[in-house]
Amino acid sequence: MKSILHFLILGCILTCLCCKDSNQQQFIYIGHCYNWKSENGNQVDPRIEQLDLKSYQQIWLGGDVCSRTSEQSSTLDYLDTLFAISSPNTHWSLGNHDINKGNKSLIQEKTNRPAYYTANHEAIRLLILNTNYGHPQLPPADSLTICTELNQQFQVLKNLTDTIAEAKYLIVLHHHALLSPKLADGNKKLTDAFHYVLPQLPFSCTPAGTFEDLAYPHLKKVQDKGIQVILIGGDFGQRAKRFEFKNSDGIWFLGSGINNSMDKSHPPEYVTNLNPDSILVFDYDVKMQHLEWAFLPLGGDWE
Repeated sequence: MKSILHFLILGCILTCLCCKDSNQQQFIYIGHCYNWKSENGNQVDPRIEQLDLKSYQQIWLGGDVCSRTSEQSSTLDYLDTLFAISSPNTHWSLGNHDINKGNKSLIQEKTNRPAYYTANHEAIRLLILNTNYGHPQLPPADSLTICTELNQQFQVLKNLTDTIAEAKYLIVLHHHALLSPKLADGNKKLTDAFHYVLPQLPFSCTPAGTFEDLAYPHLKKVQDKGIQVILIGGDFGQRAKRFEFKNSDGIWFLGSGINNSMDKSHPPEYVTNLNPDSILVFDYDVKMQHLEWAFLPLGGDWE
């Protein structure tokens, strides 16, 4: 009888431990992770290749995954083995290196997703944006095509923010900086942490306006509903290694990128920070619907 009782108690303990573990999830955000030493521009930083990413319930990519990501379909196959980019649990906001000198359709075919879209995970709503329209490093595109895609992307954002309910968080994944000096409460130095800061780029053609003018007011309405809005940008790592700022509206702006696979003895002029790299990891309590994050050091031969 005693052994049976002990068995039942042990079973209850193991059941509780399993329940506890299932309530704890981790997400990882990786931005600007291409390998500077890759001659063909088709590899990520070797330190990222060594990470065990299978333990993360969500993988969020902040763009510039390779320096020439979409030139060859084999590069997308390689990225699928690392990040499971065809999985519904991996989300990728494209960077200029991902589509410059390449074919954006290869990415869409491999991921089976468009360049901007929404997704759900537990009490988290995700909005993935394409911030490359009008980027100075990209070849000029037909203005009608750009306007059509800008208008559609803005409508995706508007539809989400107009209908969002029963969520605790709205996560906005993007590549280029969306934090303008005004949204940084007038502190221009904060925006300088990102590589490209182009607040003048259009976010829509009809109606015409920038992210600050058109999109941000909708995000603020979501924040005012009690849903925490968090924007995460991946065009990062050259001027700063980590970034987190909560503005007066209560909206968080995060930045995370990796840069130190380059030759530190001959850095380009625009690379002004050679401090150790880090990755951004989120801990999510499913039961409590609570999200926290931390910047963790990324070790390796270059550090």
